[in-house]
Amino acid sequence: MRIATYFHMITFVRHRAFRRLACASAGLFLSLLAAGSVSADIINVDVGPGTFFNPKDITINPGDTVKWTWKGNGHSVTEGTPGNPSGFDSGVLNQPSTFEQTFNDPGVIDYFCQPHGICCGMVGTVTVLGGTPTPTPTPTPTATPTPTATPTPTLTPTPTATPTATPTPTATPTPTPTPPAQSLNVSTRISVGTGDNVSIGGIIITGTTPKRVLFRAIGPALTPFGIMNALPDPVLELHAGDGTLLTQNDNWMDSPDKADIEATGAAPTNPLESAIIRTLDANSSYTAIMSGKNGVTGVGLVEAYDLGGADGSQLANISTRGFVGTDTNVLIGGFILGPDGAPDAPVLMRAIGPSLAGQNVSDFLSDTILELHNADGDLIESNDNWKDSPEKDAIIATGIPPTNDLESAILRTLPPNPYTAIVKGKNNATGVGLVEIYRLNP
Repeated sequence: MRIATYFHMITFVRHRAFRRLACASAGLFLSLLAAGSVSADIINVDVGPGTFFNPKDITINPGDTVKWTWKGNGHSVTEGTPGNPSGFDSGVLNQPSTFEQTFNDPGVIDYFCQPHGICCGMVGTVTVLGGTPTPTPTPTPTATPTPTATPTPTLTPTPTATPTATPTPTATPTPTPTPPAQSLNVSTRISVGTGDNVSIGGIIITGTTPKRVLFRAIGPALTPFGIMNALPDPVLELHAGDGTLLTQNDNWMDSPDKADIEATGAAPTNPLESAIIRTLDANSSYTAIMSGKNGVTGVGLVEAYDLGGADGSQLANISTRGFVGTDTNVLIGGFILGPDGAPDAPVLMRAIGPSLAGQNVSDFLSDTILELHNADGDLIESNDNWKDSPEKDAIIATGIPPTNDLESAILRTLPPNPYTAIVKGKNNATGVGLVEIYRLNP
C-alpha cells in the first residue's frame, strides 16, 4: 500500500573521497589531505518519517553539499523559518525526489517544510563551520544556487486531456473504473486556546485539477449540542504552505464571497461564525487557523468541504494540532468518504503526542488513545499504543507509522460514510496533540 501524500525518514552518511597524486620524479602517491586540498563531503538527510527531518540539525564544512531525499510525499526543503522563506526552495516534492544544496559560507542556516513548518514544527538547521585549518580557496565546487532538485514526483503533471471531440457517436468509450471513495468533508472539534493552543488544521490536495473548498469556523452553533463553553466568536485564517496569509474572515456575512458561501448550502448558521471559500491549487498544502476574537477561548469546530467532488483532485490528508482536554474537550476529527457507491478506501488515522516534544511543544500529550466511530457513534476500533495493533505490519508498510511507541494508529478500509476519530489522553491526561487522517492509495 502506498501513501497518497506525505512523509519520510533520514540517514546521515558522509562520503569522503581521497584522490592520490602521482609525484613525477619519485612515482609516489600523495593524498589530497597532505596537499591541503580536501574533497567536499555529501551529507544525506531524509525527509521524515512523519513531520521530521532526520537528522534535524547537522554540522558541515565549507564546500560540503547536503542532499535531502524524500521518503514520502508532500514536503519541501525551504531556507528560512516557518512563514518566512529567505532563500533556496525545493518546492513541494514527493518520493523518491532529491534536492541538493552546496554551502560555502560559514554560519547557521535555518530551513523548514512549507506544508508542515507552521502546523507541526518541521524545521532543521545546517551549521557551516568557520573553515579548514589550511583554507585553500578552491573555486570548485562551482556555486550552484539553483540546486539540482531532481523532482521525480509520483504525481505526473500531465493530466489526460479531454478527448478530442470526435463527432462519431458510435465511439463507445471504455468506462473508466470508479475511483475509491475520497474525503468530501473533514472537520475537527477542539478546545481553542491562545498562543500555541489555537486550532491549527492542515490539508493537502492531490490530483491534477484545482479544488474548490469551503472552510468554516464554528462556535456559537455548538451550544444546542450540549457544548456550554463554545467559542463565542471564531476568527478564521487561511495560509499557504509557506505560511503566507491568503485570506481571513471574522463574521462570514461580511465576506465579499457571502453569496457564493450561501450558494453552497453549507453557510454557517450564526453570523458570528466565519467562512472562507477558495479555489486551491492541486498538489499543494494549506493551513487553516481558528482562534477566538480578542483572545477569547472555548470549544470550536474547523471544517473543510470539498465542493468539487470527484473532479481529478481530492482532500488527501487532514491534520489538526491543538490542546486535548477531557470530557467534551477531547480532540474530535470527523471525515466523510464519498461519493455513495464508490469502492471502499484505505484510511490511516494517527494520534500524535510525545513526538511533538521534538517540535518545541513542551506540554505535549504524553500518551495518546485513538478511537474510530461510525456515523451512529458506535465504536469501530480503539488503539492505545500503535505497536500493539494487529495491523502493525501494515501500518509500517504505509511508510508513516508513528515514531513513538506511546502514540496511536488505526488502519482500516472503509466504505463511503461519515466517520469520527477521537483523540484523548490515557488516564485523562491532557496536553497538545495532533490528529491526522490519511486517505491512502490502494
